Amino acid sequence: MLTAFVVAAIQVAFARTNTGDEAFRNGNLYKALSKYHAAMAKMQTAHGTLPSTYNFLQARDGLPFYDPVDAFLLINRSRIARTYLRLAAYDEVCRWAAAAVDTEPRFPRPKTAWANFARSYHQAAHYCKAIAYEKTDNLDQAVWNMWKALKCDPGDGHVFQKHMALQKAREEEKLRHEAIIAMATAKKSRKKDNGKRRAQEKRAKGRGCVIGAGIL
Repeated sequence: MLTAFVVAAIQVAFARTNTGDEAFRNGNLYKALSKYHAAMAKMQTAHGTLPSTYNFLQARDGLPFYDPVDAFLLINRSRIARTYLRLAAYDEVCRWAAAAVDTEPRFPRPKTAWANFARSYHQAAHYCKAIAYEKTDNLDQAVWNMWKALKCDPGDGHVFQKHMALQKAREEEKLRHEAIIAMATAKKSRKKDNGKRRAQEKRAKGRGCVIGAGIL
């Protein structure tokens, strides 16, 4: 039986997530982050106080009945990553996106139920991480994470187009890099050839010769 304290704590946790969503939609990103973090802390406190919170949560908001606490944490971690992306805090995006993807239920029964529930949140986390890597010019990781996002929903046209665009950008970047290397190599070769020519001319002058004139 849940105590009134635990019930109140759970209700506060959900309320804070909802407030965070509202703040995000209104562009109040720091308030959204504060609410998401507070929601997770409140839920973890309630769950740690009385593990039977599972029974209380099983009918709430479509959360998987077997591990609603971890489902709640997944939702908030995904939304934190999304919020940090809007703030251009790319290291934090990667950290929280990874935390979201790594969230697994402690009692998966059955696994397919968790996978179906988690798919959209995992996709959002991979997508945010891909954009963060794109913004920091790590196109290899950006392509890989966007591919992971696409795997979550192969029919998502937006993610597919973004994946193709990132692949194109990576190929163009590779070609630019190869061109720079080729130019640097050619410049180094010309410098080396010029050095050899000057050395030959210097030796020829020392012998009283003119290179190319055919006169000794």
